[in-house]
Amino acid sequence: MSRRFLAVVALSALAACSRKAVNKPPTPGIAPETAYFDLQPGSKLRIVLPLKSDQAQSSFEIAHYAVAGHRGRRVQLEFLSAEIANNGRMVSEPRAPVLPFGFPDKPAYIRLLYLQRLSEADHNMAVLAADRMTILEEATKQIRADPARCATMDKIFCSWVPPRVAVRPD
Repeated sequence: MSRRFLAVVALSALAACSRKAVNKPPTPGIAPETAYFDLQPGSKLRIVLPLKSDQAQSSFEIAHYAVAGHRGRRVQLEFLSAEIANNGRMVSEPRAPVLPFGFPDKPAYIRLLYLQRLSEADHNMAVLAADRMTILEEATKQIRADPARCATMDKIFCSWVPPRVAVRPD
């Protein structure tokens, strides 16, 4: 009987240890309860684009942008710099890369919307833009409820960021 008791205690202790949660720190600049980031004048953005990948090496481009403010509260991305990582070397790139997703020309508000699925590794990201914050808020709610509603229409711009592309505040 004492062997059984010890076995049950040992299994209970192991089970309790396996349930410990590891808390991952939140992504800087993105509140977990909102899961979006509104671009503001003065902020910066980093976009990482995969270029090629083989089993031995992968290369990617890192582009840096500033968010500039203009008259009428409009924001716009301004290219700052880029570099290409290839075979462990970083090489400066003088031109802005062609982005594999749409970006609005002259909206008043631009939002990066993060949609998490089953885990933090399983997510989608959309770029939303509108001329009024109320329209942007409503579009955010609709796309969270039904991601298929991400479409560019009369008053809202919406574009999905492709997999393997990272768009992050800097």
